[in-house]
Amino acid sequence: MTWSRKCVLLAALILAAVAPSQLLSQKKDSARVAVGQPSIASKQLTRDAWQMIELLETAAHRPEGCKDKPKLGNRVIAESPKDWDPSKNSWVEHWTVKFCERQATYRAEFTPDPKGGTQFGVRLLSPS
Repeated sequence: MTWSRKCVLLAALILAAVAPSQLLSQKKDSARVAVGQPSIASKQLTRDAWQMIELLETAAHRPEGCKDKPKLGNRVIAESPKDWDPSKNSWVEHWTVKFCERQATYRAEFTPDPKGGTQFGVRLLSPS
């Protein structure tokens, strides 16, 4: 791995640890928040987490000769508390990413911040 890729990966990891974002869609009906359902992340939160995944994919997993950008596929709820409240409880989504001939699944964990906004972290679950 080249020095520049190592720097990009380090920057991505640091951002993932401290990057706050707004949770704009405040869905509080726990009956509608269940494993297997579509993402509940707001547009801004989705954009912020996607930028992190795109950076990781491009820096660490770009296939040789690939000039395409990673594309976001499905986003589904993977874990959520029984009595879910977006202002108090964390939740986990699995995001599918397609990049040239490669497909991967990322785990995106979202945690509300007591001061407002939402912290998030992403990590690769399964490359293919």
